Amino acid sequence: MDLISTPTDTRKGSTPSTKKAGSRKDSSRLIAAAILGGLAVVFAVINRHEVKVNWLLGTWETPLIVVIGVSFLAGAAIGAFASRRRYRGGKKSSSG
Repeated sequence: MDLISTPTDTRKGSTPSTKKAGSRKDSSRLIAAAILGGLAVVFAVINRHEVKVNWLLGTWETPLIVVIGVSFLAGAAIGAFASRRRYRGGKKSSSG
């Protein structure tokens, strides 16, 4: 049976034995994400009471966390659209 050989990286310090399983930066990000996730859960539990909201299609009572979530998602979508549009606008070359 033939063994398949894979190419190895010969750069200095790139051997698999010296490679760490996870960097300090990655673990810091994971800890920060866990803390922010925990705060989001606490925030959601605290803001469960009903509020009267005037939606586009009518007025009804909705949990405050739903209102906050919808507002966050709408703001994120608008921000992503605006930054994408600005990025595309900067890449265009002016001809004429």
